[in-house]
Amino acid sequence: ERAIELLKPVAKHMPDDAQVLALLGSAYLKKKDSVRASELLERAVELAPQRRDIRVQLALTRLMTGRERAAIDELESILKVDAKSVEPARVIAMIHLRKNNFKAALEWADRIDERQPNGNPGSDGLRGAALVGLRRFDEARRAYERILQREPNHITARLNLAELALGQDDELKARELYKSVLGIESGHINALVKLARLDVK
Repeated sequence: ERAIELLKPVAKHMPDDAQVLALLGSAYLKKKDSVRASELLERAVELAPQRRDIRVQLALTRLMTGRERAAIDELESILKVDAKSVEPARVIAMIHLRKNNFKAALEWADRIDERQPNGNPGSDGLRGAALVGLRRFDEARRAYERILQREPNHITARLNLAELALGQDDELKARELYKSVLGIESGHINALVKLARLDVK
């Protein structure tokens, strides 16, 4: 709310400044006021249609108000102008994951890799989640392992690998992974709870 109070008078004096309107819109988005956020971001996009970051924020507000098709349309329109842009593709993949459209999410993860051929932990995370949804567990495990090859302390990848290990009744491996998470972040609640559940089985 403090950010909103600070930005409102600035926006009043600079009503045609896309950056100011976008910042204020983002502040409303964080406050969960998606209607006001959408109004401000729509205006910011009108003033600066070339700003991909603002258009992504607008797509997120549409997503929050249940307009998934409008969100995807906005993101795809960005990609038509800048085919190498990663963030719009990532958000589209996440939308498909949320809707359990795992095949489409996997296709978008592949598109992210086409844009970043040297690899991207985010795309492998999306790929792993999509592959789990498709019940292609071995491929999902390899996706999460690739993340750890690049970022050994990546906690989410370790947690996902632990869940896959449990799915294969490998409690020893799962325990090892949960303990490794605690070695990175000693108070990690999820890892502590999972270990406790294994202890009381």
